Amino acid sequence: MPYFFVVPAFLVWLLIAGSATLAARSLPSLAPVYPFVWRISLWSTLGFIAGNLVLIALLWLGFAAIGPSPTQPSTAHGAAQVAWVVSALLGPVLVSAAGWLLGAVLGFVFALRSVRPA
Repeated sequence: MPYFFVVPAFLVWLLIAGSATLAARSLPSLAPVYPFVWRISLWSTLGFIAGNLVLIALLWLGFAAIGPSPTQPSTAHGAAQVAWVVSALLGPVLVSAAGWLLGAVLGFVFALRSVRPA
């Protein structure tokens, strides 16, 4: 359900990042920011994708691990199910934002390294 909100936000981000990159590349007045724009766009997009791939893999493994209820219900099994549901509901939004932000910071650092003299 949260991906119902996350995927459209990601598509909007792709449009904004692509437009900003094209504008910075084609307009001479924005040429100085081009190294920052394309790196931040690229790395934040990759961070978003990587974070969500890891989350989906972890949720898949967690779903397989908790499986159907045992014949004797236990507190640990119930807690694991609750933790899985909470992470399935909150995880996509939190991981998407964190992956995007960490990717943007990494892109900014790479851009700084590229424009500074060594």
